[in-house]
This record gives sequence, structure tokens and C-alpha cells, in this order.
Amino acid sequence: MRTGKRGLTTAAVAVVCAVTVLAAPGTAFADPGPSSPPSSSPSPSPSAAAPAATPGKDLEAVREKLDELYRAAASATEEYNAAEEKAEKQNAEIVELAKKIVKGQERLDGLKDRAGAAARAQYRTGGLPDGAKLVLSDDPEDFLDGTGRVIQGQRATKGLLGELTRAQEDLKTYAADASARFKELEANRKAKAKARKKVEKQIAAAEKLESELEKEEKERLAELEREAQAKAQTAWLDSGILKDLDAEATGRGRKAVEYATAQIGKPYQWGAEGPKSYDCSGLTSQA
Repeated sequence: MRTGKRGLTTAAVAVVCAVTVLAAPGTAFADPGPSSPPSSSPSPSPSAAAPAATPGKDLEAVREKLDELYRAAASATEEYNAAEEKAEKQNAEIVELAKKIVKGQERLDGLKDRAGAAARAQYRTGGLPDGAKLVLSDDPEDFLDGTGRVIQGQRATKGLLGELTRAQEDLKTYAADASARFKELEANRKAKAKARKKVEKQIAAAEKLESELEKEEKERLAELEREAQAKAQTAWLDSGILKDLDAEATGRGRKAVEYATAQIGKPYQWGAEGPKSYDCSGLTSQA
């Protein structure tokens, strides 16, 4: 795990996010399932019944269920954001590889043109290599003068063949890399879609459970959430993390944590970036 000032600030903002998500009133999450019809009978004590869509539900158990679903939604949101970030990175890599493939193909085509021109020139001169022509020459002086040119020509031909081979190998490498990145991109797109469905499922379940609460129950639940929020804030402040930040974090880092701390108590909403509501990603991006 990376440490240092930036790491401490990020960790602190993440803790603030957790406190905000787990303690913020105004948003409900629940496990989807068959609901029971409202009962017209008097409501028993909150501790006398298990959580269900009836006036007699144990609201503390409901609140705990909501907290559980908050965590699940926040976790799924982070999975979604991570998959999205990876997909964007891989897409950029594929674009760069595509550019390299285009340039590599242009280079290969140019080398092939040069090789073709050399072959045509040899054909026009009878098809004999320069070395053979010199050996068959009747003029020794021409032979000696041409030796240097032959050596240069042989080196050029060898270099051209080497360039052709390297260009072909580069193209194969680029194509293989592009194929691998594309597979990774598709996998991350699927992971992103899966994470999004998980978030939407938690949100739909939350809305369902909250809609089944009576007015008095909603008021009592809000009170329980405020109590849990105060408890979570106290525990966080007592952890001493702010003192660590004062000693280790930069001024910018302290401002980020102060901003995030000021948002505690605002409702959680997936995809929200403030100022009235946030999800974890939105909060950390703004902080």
C-alpha cells in the first residue's frame, strides 16, 4: 500500500466517505423481496418484531439493514468506477496501438517498394548479381573499381531485408497487443455493467423498503439514523486521524478532508457529486 502525505489524505477522505455513507439520513436501501401488506392493527414495540414491511417492524434492525445496503451500494459503485477507469485506459492504449500499426504498415509498404525496385533493377541487367558481373568482366580495372560498390550494395540489401523482418515483427507485436487490450477492454466493460446492475439493485430495493414505511416509522428511522450518524462521527473524530493529517498532510490535503467532513450528514445518492448529495466517488472527486 502506498504511504505518504497523499496516501494519508486519500485514506482520510475515504473514511469520511464511509462515515457519510453509513450515517447519512434520507436514502434507504433494502433487500428486494416479497412485501407484506400494511396491517391496521396497533404497532407493537420496535424490538418485538423482525424487520418486515409492516408497522410493527424493528426499526433498529431496518436501520442496520439500510447500513448494510449502503455499504453494498458504495462497494458496487467503486467497482463500477474502477472498471470504467480501466476501460478508458485500455481504450486509449488500443488507439495508440492502432496508430503504431498504421505507421508500421506504411513503413513496411515502403520497404517492400524499395525491395521491389531493387529486384526490378537486377532483372533489367540480366538477373546476375553485381559480384558475378564483376567476375565475368574483361576489364580488371572495372573489376577493382566496382568492388567497393558491390560491398555497399550487399550491405544495403542485407540492411533492407533486416528492416523488412523487423517491421513485420513489430506489426505482429502491435497486433497481438491490440488484441489482448481489446479482450481486457471487453472484460472490464462486462464488469462495469455487472457493477452497475448491482448498484441499481440496491437502490431499487432501498426505495421499495422506504416506500413501505409509515410516516411515524420514517420519522423514528430518521431519528435512529441521526443517532447512528452522531456515533459514527464521534468514533471517527476520536480515532485521531485528523491529528495525523495535521502533522503529515499538505495544506491542500487538509482542505480536502475539511471539505469532506463538512458533507457528513448529506444524503447518499449514486452518481451525485454535490452539493446536496454525494456518492463516495463524487465526494472524493470534489474533495
